[in-house]
Amino acid sequence: VGTMDVMLLLLSAVLLGAAFLLALGLVAIQVIHGLPAHVPGEPAKLSVAALRRGLSYRRLWLLFVAAFGQVRASFVSAGTRTKNLQINRCFSRQRQVLLIQYASLWLRWRRFYNSSEPLVNLQKDIEYGRGKWLDLYEPVIPNAEPNEKKPVKSAIIFVYGGAWGSGSKDMYSLVARTLVLRGHVVAIPDYSTFPSGKVPDMVLEIRTAINWLEVRYPESRLHLIGHSAGAHLALLAVLTMADVHGTSEIFQPLQLVPRDKRAVSSLPRTEPEIAAYKRIGSVTGLAGVYDIASHYQYEAQRGVEFVSPMTRAMGGPARFADLSPTNILQTHRAHTGSPWAPPFSLLFVHGQADKTVPLRSSVEVSREIARHKVNFLKLPDANHVDPLFALMCDQWVFHAEVLDAIDRQLSS
Repeated sequence: VGTMDVMLLLLSAVLLGAAFLLALGLVAIQVIHGLPAHVPGEPAKLSVAALRRGLSYRRLWLLFVAAFGQVRASFVSAGTRTKNLQINRCFSRQRQVLLIQYASLWLRWRRFYNSSEPLVNLQKDIEYGRGKWLDLYEPVIPNAEPNEKKPVKSAIIFVYGGAWGSGSKDMYSLVARTLVLRGHVVAIPDYSTFPSGKVPDMVLEIRTAINWLEVRYPESRLHLIGHSAGAHLALLAVLTMADVHGTSEIFQPLQLVPRDKRAVSSLPRTEPEIAAYKRIGSVTGLAGVYDIASHYQYEAQRGVEFVSPMTRAMGGPARFADLSPTNILQTHRAHTGSPWAPPFSLLFVHGQADKTVPLRSSVEVSREIARHKVNFLKLPDANHVDPLFALMCDQWVFHAEVLDAIDRQLSS
């Protein structure tokens, strides 16, 4: 065993220890919330029943096993059954060690976002709705005349993920760079992640960003790309726009109520939404969540449902069906007798080894859409972030496959 192998083993042990301590902390929080009501004037008591309710060995063990599996998968090559640790770098065709991958991309992202690149014009913090901002990436013509603009092939909105509770537009600048260098304009909006907002708020904001981009580039086709929770929001935004557009699709009503009066000004108007919806050329979902109830059950099996902000971001289990694209499309089929056939194409990209969002999430929603409108790319041995990172790094595994599939969508 080499020195690097020993270092990786030590690193994995540290990561596992951190996961274990995190699990203990979560259990402690659950114990506290499980305490019986305190009677004023009497000392607080910790009952055995409350302790048992809070200290779930099953959840603790599942968290530990999940962490161990993620670390092990990052060090062991997916195609080998030996005990040899495989170290691969970002600029090779093999899978990298997880930490090295993230560190490399982090450095590239910070360098690109905080500096200028000759072929990319980055405009930061453009207000697209009241109190909502996006970053806009445009291609630049080398040696161009003043005010000369490069023809835009497509205008793309990238919706990032983060379990509806985290994320920032600047973190995905390398995705924009890849697409801009191919002649496209890319907008990456921030939106009100939980607890600042709930899913209906997020959907409204994505729809507002779509309208903003349509006005900015009236001659370009609009395309949406989303990853994980972002794929859910992108598809849900388009489905609700179809309902607003007044098409013959019959969807379950979705009450999009703003959180406060300030959000009213950012509500999309009907006419701009009609124009924007007609100009959507494609929607691409990377490892997306489309059936919230099914995903909640999956999270419960892994023992992380109380950690994930998903349920609270949806507004509780009662909203799962209304906010699930799969359920909406199943309702449409039940009323019309046929699958949804939108005026644009959809692409679903999903890793077959995705342990965060299982492959069946994309498979099941794709079955509710007309076959001639759906394209599907299954990536063997790919995890949850591989489809995303394939757009960030030109030497990442599956880079060519993912980019070729998206190119076909953008040119359709």
